[in-house]
Amino acid sequence: SPEQAHAEPSTWSAAVDALASGAFEEDNRQKRLFIISVGNIRDAAGIAAYPNSNKRRSVESPAQAWNALSVGAFTQLINIQAEIHRHQQPIAPAGALSPYSTTSCSWEKNDWPVKPDVVFEGGNAAFQPNGTPDEPADLAVLSLWLNPQERQFEHFNGTSAATAEAAWMAARIQAEYPDAWPETLRALMVHSARWTDAMQQ
Repeated sequence: SPEQAHAEPSTWSAAVDALASGAFEEDNRQKRLFIISVGNIRDAAGIAAYPNSNKRRSVESPAQAWNALSVGAFTQLINIQAEIHRHQQPIAPAGALSPYSTTSCSWEKNDWPVKPDVVFEGGNAAFQPNGTPDEPADLAVLSLWLNPQERQFEHFNGTSAATAEAAWMAARIQAEYPDAWPETLRALMVHSARWTDAMQQ
């Protein structure tokens, strides 16, 4: 089925796996840590169908790569302060999978790894009083804007925001342990991760 098609290796994910593991002889078997976003649910219907859409929408290529650190999004953001959005209700509860994150729930069990490997803050969405989803800034991640002459900050969300946070954590671990192998950094992040109560439910 289309939902399971992304579990199979692609040319792209196979190249990521080979580069991560150092399989290329001409590359002197250099190993690398790839930190890859699992992809987003962006359409309003998918966001409104949370969490069923998250279970159906497959992780996107090349995040099915076995040797990559595949990053999804969860959220702790549930407080809407802006007066213009005061009648809106957050879609995901605190600590739960973000409405934007894809998963490997639709993949055949026992044949493929569970993805994402880890989740980081990726923002939340909210229901307007009429039931349609919205993306209030209070439920998004704040970052720097690419052109500071225009503005300094920008709100963004989804697995891109989460992947940036994962890369920042990996960089801090690497700075602390500069001789650690890339797969060690990945293992430290994956095996130190914990399920929240909301995810367990």
